[in-house]
Amino acid sequence: MDIFKKSKNKTDNMTIALRFKNLRAMSRYLYLMPAVILVSLIVIYPIISNIINSLQTDKRLLMGVVKPAFVGLSNFINAWKEGLFQVSLKNSLLFTISSVAIAFVLGLIISILLNRVKRFRVFYRVLIVVPWVISPMVAAFSWKFLFNDSFGLINYFLLKIGLIHEKIVWLGSFKTAFMALTIANIWRIFPFITIMLLAGLQSVSKDIEEAAEIDGAGPVQKYIHILLPQMKHVIIIVILLQFIWNFNEFTVIQTLTQGGPADSTVVVPVLIHKLGFKYWRAGTASALSLILSIIILTLSLLYLRIVGRKGDD
Repeated sequence: MDIFKKSKNKTDNMTIALRFKNLRAMSRYLYLMPAVILVSLIVIYPIISNIINSLQTDKRLLMGVVKPAFVGLSNFINAWKEGLFQVSLKNSLLFTISSVAIAFVLGLIISILLNRVKRFRVFYRVLIVVPWVISPMVAAFSWKFLFNDSFGLINYFLLKIGLIHEKIVWLGSFKTAFMALTIANIWRIFPFITIMLLAGLQSVSKDIEEAAEIDGAGPVQKYIHILLPQMKHVIIIVILLQFIWNFNEFTVIQTLTQGGPADSTVVVPVLIHKLGFKYWRAGTASALSLILSIIILTLSLLYLRIVGRKGDD
């Protein structure tokens, strides 16, 4: 009888321990539930809603006055036929490539100079990074003031030194609007490129530099044939990150020109905003945002693959 009682107690203890173990395992998922719900509301639900909107009636009024109807891929086809998407895509590519290329060259030059500076190095780094840490909205409004044709400081100084003889309408002219946007964007993004390239330069072994100098390599040869190849992973990552961020740029362009004059500076994010919130074409706006998301996702996967290869090396 005692043996039976001991066996029963042992079984009960095992059952309680098993239940406690299962409860602990379930508690882990309970702790994750708030994060899962939050991510679902912020990320998953908007994505699903956007996909549904892209397949439904294009023109709809607020509060469901016009009942949406399924139209398949018509919104994608109409967006392509209208031609605005091609223009915005071309502008996005031109804006991104020109901004990243010029900012990269500028950042490379400054990073090389900072790498050679011995005194006040921390001060110069802090000074360089200021444009990048400033809010994009604040930076955009600052440049809008500078480019103002009536009282902007750029026209004032150019007139003072005699480079121009009349005020230039920077943001309202076909010839200068895109250039003004590019200048403002370069000023905002080159600090990040500079800091990243400076970190890459400082990670190169000093022994390699000394060996190159002993072999008679000059400063230009040392950077072209020795240092830059050693930094290829950093360079690729910086360029790809900047391409992703600038292709998706909205704040600077919307604040300065809103895609004008006459859609000459409209890029894909600005076009999506205009179609969705100005013309209430929810279907076309959703379709274009899906296309933009696929482009950004493809570039992001490429970035993750490059970073993964760097980790394996």
